[in-house]
Amino acid sequence: LIIEWFMEALDNTNYLPEAAELLNQNEGALAENMSEIHITRRASAFLFYDLGNKTELEYLLSVLQEMNAQATFLVTMDEATEYAEQIKTLLARGYDLGIALKPQKNQDAYTYCTQILRCQQIFQEQYGYTKTNLVKLPYGPLDDSIREAIHAAGCVLLEHSSAITKTQDEHATDAETVYRAIFGGKHYILRRGHIVYFRMNFYKNSNTILGDLVRMIISRNSIYPIESANTILADKDLLYTYPLPADQILPQVKDKIYTGQLGDDFMDRVEKYYIGFVDARTKKELPGFTSEEIRRINYKGLIHNDENAVFLTFDDWGSDDTITKLLDVLRNHNVKATFCVRTNNVRYNPNLLRAIAQEGHDIVSHTDTHYVLAIDKGNSGFDSLTEEQQQELRADLIRSYQVLQSVVGDVKLENGKPALTTYFRPPTLAVSRIGMETVFDCGFTYIVSGAYTSQDYIAESKEKLLADFKREIRESGTVVVMHMSDNSLYTAEALDAFLTDNESKPASKQLVFRRFSDYLDGNYVNAAR
Repeated sequence: LIIEWFMEALDNTNYLPEAAELLNQNEGALAENMSEIHITRRASAFLFYDLGNKTELEYLLSVLQEMNAQATFLVTMDEATEYAEQIKTLLARGYDLGIALKPQKNQDAYTYCTQILRCQQIFQEQYGYTKTNLVKLPYGPLDDSIREAIHAAGCVLLEHSSAITKTQDEHATDAETVYRAIFGGKHYILRRGHIVYFRMNFYKNSNTILGDLVRMIISRNSIYPIESANTILADKDLLYTYPLPADQILPQVKDKIYTGQLGDDFMDRVEKYYIGFVDARTKKELPGFTSEEIRRINYKGLIHNDENAVFLTFDDWGSDDTITKLLDVLRNHNVKATFCVRTNNVRYNPNLLRAIAQEGHDIVSHTDTHYVLAIDKGNSGFDSLTEEQQQELRADLIRSYQVLQSVVGDVKLENGKPALTTYFRPPTLAVSRIGMETVFDCGFTYIVSGAYTSQDYIAESKEKLLADFKREIRESGTVVVMHMSDNSLYTAEALDAFLTDNESKPASKQLVFRRFSDYLDGNYVNAAR
């Protein structure tokens, strides 16, 4: 009797010697909290927690099936046995499981590690499910004992990018009202690797609100497949570490932008390595330059070549919706382009920047905050930067490159060249002598404006923008300035039509499309004016 009591007591405390062994081997290492999966796979992840309401679950599963969506369902150790039939239903329909680990007072790493291992054991023994290495706290504080336990157990600690269920909506009866309260009419698109977290068994007055919300979010806010976090994390080829470790960054691009690289040959650099803009060719538009210096500047915005090549470029930054449409157009036409990236919002979506590079396109700095190289005075022309503004620009340039380097510094194009370049695109194409001095002093090798700026962000229709493209993109060497911002509503459609029209022409009449890096190799210099 005493032995039976002792064994039952051990079982109740979840005594598991393997947990102690794993923690000893782990030596205190802590799991990183993953609020976004750093991956370029075209997929977002849905997580659900809190089984129990069978009616709600059945409706939710019918919606997921209708929307062809997968998901991960988070289960506690107790739920793993209490809701066996619901878990069997989930697995029979192809959904994945994760472990919900509830924080508790006065618990140590050993206790948490034991819970994880017990849960894995139940999944394997009762359900034949062996893929459970994902752990999430459904609520509560995350402390180091939990992180240590998760790392020791060889698991991944998930957080979430977005949590959908809100306390104030607990008694809601209308899904549309809840949806509007969450998104507030904003254009919100789920990102690659975006983790969306839902509470089940939450809405007290409806068994359908959760499923209806899932349908709305997939229909209105998602352009990518909805997959389980397990499936996304299994795509090892597209996973990466963000920010990139220093030893992974290619030597050709690592830390290339810093001050003190100008030397004494500024005007020689401008003459050779500034590819200008047709509307910047007088002292009014080029503050700080003398008339003699301006005569040396090539303002035509062309990269000369012998293959009837033009250069498509996209400035600024945007959402997955806008940029993925551009990437699809370029991929469908087998065209490579140059993306000039404003970086201050990249940290919210590094996956998208990396996806651009992995598609084979050049990555160029467009500053961090869209910091201009000359001050626009309207009809009066432009002013040079002050000393203070020059210092701000210098810091901005270095910060911009560091952001780019931290995301794509290891990516190579199909020809072996780095996707990250040391080229620079001036915001608004405005330049001044002091601004260009600062850019070259930081180590940028070419400053490239363009021959044609589409102003696609104010285009009124696809048809008008396409007509502009056909009229303006004709001369070999033309550098075309477009935008990837969300207000460039018709760029992808118009570009698709333009490229289709180009392909319909005889081969001898067709344009070809190149990246900056296909020509700007350090040996390329501007032709004489």
